[in-house]
Amino acid sequence: MDDKPEPMTNSAALRRLLVFARGHWRIAALQFTLAVAGTSLIFVFPGVVRWFMDEIIPQKRADLIWRAGGLALLAFALREGLFYFRTRVNCTF
Repeated sequence: MDDKPEPMTNSAALRRLLVFARGHWRIAALQFTLAVAGTSLIFVFPGVVRWFMDEIIPQKRADLIWRAGGLALLAFALREGLFYFRTRVNCTF
């Protein structure tokens, strides 16, 4: 007979995580903030593509191509920077 432990429910896992993070709430809050900020930058790319397809190309606005590319590149660089910082904070934990 194989006695495997029951899988942990989501609420039990969340309670366990909160108990663990209670002593490190500042780091946990920073990690959460960095994760949300980095993830929210993902929404910049579809907006830039929509701007490019709906306005820049149909209106033949070649002057905006560099601005759109720069915005996408800046969002990508910022997202990667936040990920790097979040990883560094996690390593000190």
